[in-house]
Amino acid sequence: MPSIARVRPDLVPVTQNKLSKLIHEELIFRQIAIETPMPEKAGTYPHLEKGEIMRLEDTKRAPRTGFGRSDYKTVDKSYDTEGYGWEEPVDDVERKAYGSQFNIDTIGSVRATRILLTSFEKKVAKEAQNETKAGTKIICAKTWKDRTADIRKDINDAKEQMGNKYAIQPSVLVIPEPLVRYMTENEELSEKMKFTTPLELMPKAQRLASLATYLDVDKVLVGTSRIRTQSSNKEKEAWTPLWEPNVVSLLKPIDDGSIDLLEEGFMRNFVWSAMGGLYRIEDYRDEPIKSDVYRAEGHIDPRVVSYQALGIITGVYDDVTTP
Repeated sequence: MPSIARVRPDLVPVTQNKLSKLIHEELIFRQIAIETPMPEKAGTYPHLEKGEIMRLEDTKRAPRTGFGRSDYKTVDKSYDTEGYGWEEPVDDVERKAYGSQFNIDTIGSVRATRILLTSFEKKVAKEAQNETKAGTKIICAKTWKDRTADIRKDINDAKEQMGNKYAIQPSVLVIPEPLVRYMTENEELSEKMKFTTPLELMPKAQRLASLATYLDVDKVLVGTSRIRTQSSNKEKEAWTPLWEPNVVSLLKPIDDGSIDLLEEGFMRNFVWSAMGGLYRIEDYRDEPIKSDVYRAEGHIDPRVVSYQALGIITGVYDDVTTP
């Protein structure tokens, strides 16, 4: 029988340091679905009815009365954090062979954490590119691979629709990695940037900041994560992007760290606070397989608050048929 698992808080900062690039550059789900710690594993939270937040009342105080007060109509919505995890066994043979050269504890926890966090990215990517439920959807005039495409107009058209229909001002643009190359080669964009360092020569952070300025959004995020497609034929195995190349997302995220559950925005990631954070690391001994096992575990519920805060632009990579 495996031994009882013990929590290893000492391994979390070590793991985060080893996976710094993955966490801070490659995975973008934490910037889309804002983490919201909840004391209960499951429960309800208030949600504003459509249009309530935009009501404007008379704020003048009348004689012998007080000021006006909010009477927002809310509905209760539920969340239910589920347990997700991954385990990495380290065999005694491996420990004996490599233990003097590498920190085996770190290797096991890093492997498990990488897989767990990538699975979280997959869940958020699926919703952030949900063409069926997005409040706004447009098809661009030309693929963005075309150097003459009017990328800024496509984005402004989506922003205008979101503003007119829902009074939403999106501030974040999410683009799949294959598009970055074509955007930096765009004729209009190159013309605007001709008196500065060419985009393709800029460091990544500076390039994305320049794109955000030109496209009039607060932030440009790039979806880079890929997963290996399983196959019995190794020659047919491939790396599949988690972010669909033909879809660009325009969204209004909830303010990072906001505790106002009535705040309007796209997604929250409800996290059971009993876990001590987004995830924790545990280890235990599995004697039957002669291994120490390292487990990364998290209890989350990445939940869409409002699809109205999501706009989708399709046809950016390949032509699509207009319905």
